[in-house]
Amino acid sequence: MNVFLQFAFNADKLRTHCRDALCEFYDYQYLDDRVIGAVERNLPNVIEILKHVERCATGKITSTLGLTSTTVRVDD
Repeated sequence: MNVFLQFAFNADKLRTHCRDALCEFYDYQYLDDRVIGAVERNLPNVIEILKHVERCATGKITSTLGLTSTTVRVDD
């Protein structure tokens, strides 16, 4: 579960590994705004949960997930 969550909440990895394949089914703008954008916007809300899951799974916190997603968008 830890590995999946670390991947699912990493917007950079989603862009690199998933965006092109998902563009076959979804609009590019929709993915960036609604899917990957939602991950970026919600990361501050779930970062403590992700750290807790990682600590339980590995016994330590090594993730820099909160630091890797640098493009956090704020909607007006």
